[in-house]
Amino acid sequence: MVRLSGTSSPSHELTFQGGFRLETQAYKSSDGRIQRVLDLIHQALDRDFSVSELARHVGLSDSYFHRLFRGEMEVSPAKYSRDLKLREAERLIKTTALPVKDIVSAVGVTDHSHFNRKFKQIYGLSPSLYRACKQQPNRRIARASTAPTA
Repeated sequence: MVRLSGTSSPSHELTFQGGFRLETQAYKSSDGRIQRVLDLIHQALDRDFSVSELARHVGLSDSYFHRLFRGEMEVSPAKYSRDLKLREAERLIKTTALPVKDIVSAVGVTDHSHFNRKFKQIYGLSPSLYRACKQQPNRRIARASTAPTA
């Protein structure tokens, strides 16, 4: 498991054991309450926050916070967090040699098989094949045939 070796900074960077960094690009909200929640999500990417925790963080009721967040971001807080984790994992798969399981743990995903299915659904390849294609762009990846054999 990858552990934090430093603290997060306002620039949304987390430094992990082995020297790699999570660098999430933050969305800027015109609503300060939503911005504080976005900062929290980005700074603690390895955590899953409940709507109640996020609402409490900015002093709002759960339902009002959820409506406000959804109105500003056009997705629920949970989907925003999941998508952010997926994008950050994709970036690390492309730019580091870390094992995929360490990357998945670093971004706070606990169900590796679900992550692999979602990654393949979004990016068209498993994380390992995606890395291979990004590292050697001219390499062709042979896929197993799904045609029945005689």
